[in-house]
Amino acid sequence: MLTPLLPKLVATATARRDWSVRLLAAAGGTGHDEQVVVDGVTYVRHDPPPLYLRQRRSRIWLRGPDGTHLDVTALEADCFWAWALIETLRLTGCRIEEAMELTQLSLRHYTPPTTGTVVPLLHIVPSKLDIERLIPMAPELVTVLLTIVRRVRGTDGRIPLSIRYDTQDRVHGAPLPHLFSRPVGARQEVLSGSCIRTILNVTAEAAGLEDNGEPVRFTPHDFRRLFTTELVGAGLPLHIAATLLGHLDLDTTRGYTAVFPADVSPPTGR
Repeated sequence: MLTPLLPKLVATATARRDWSVRLLAAAGGTGHDEQVVVDGVTYVRHDPPPLYLRQRRSRIWLRGPDGTHLDVTALEADCFWAWALIETLRLTGCRIEEAMELTQLSLRHYTPPTTGTVVPLLHIVPSKLDIERLIPMAPELVTVLLTIVRRVRGTDGRIPLSIRYDTQDRVHGAPLPHLFSRPVGARQEVLSGSCIRTILNVTAEAAGLEDNGEPVRFTPHDFRRLFTTELVGAGLPLHIAATLLGHLDLDTTRGYTAVFPADVSPPTGR
């Protein structure tokens, strides 16, 4: 099961995000062939030759102890998005398509008149045959999403518009301020499926996750199953878990969890 491996994956994603930030910051203050020491490891700044002048201006490279060259600018971005993706998926249980559809407009709030306390909500647009839903956000999730917003915002304080391509329906969506987007050349693009698979696999490999000696990988859908298993295993009624996931059929939710009360039945309408 993946459940016991999740804490190590989360810890590794967080550690790599922080490490890549330190690496980029240290490398940014050096010149070609100057040494950079981060966490006791010595790197050497490497500027590409004039033929690659554009890359020299936009990216920072280091040569590692083993002689390999690291694109530290890309590394820091990949480490950040791996952390952001893992945290968002595990804390919401949403599908990867739904996560990629999140925009600045998805962050909402509600203030009950009885308490006057602001309740942060996340708006999930429909995916497949599921239903549109608003889910309450825990403080941990709020912190993650606000960190993403700060990352994506442009110099004008706005999130750039980007167009997401739906690989299933083979259509392009409308230009929206997507949260999971980053600059690719002159364009702002939503993270692609290949990018998502790569950063998840690299994080799992860095965490050294194994099962009987075999390397373990996490897919985006694994986090949805883990989210459901944790909620129902902690005693949350199955019909409430189904609502959070957007399922219309409780049997669909049952199929997502490896642990649930044997006597759970649909709500009676009370």
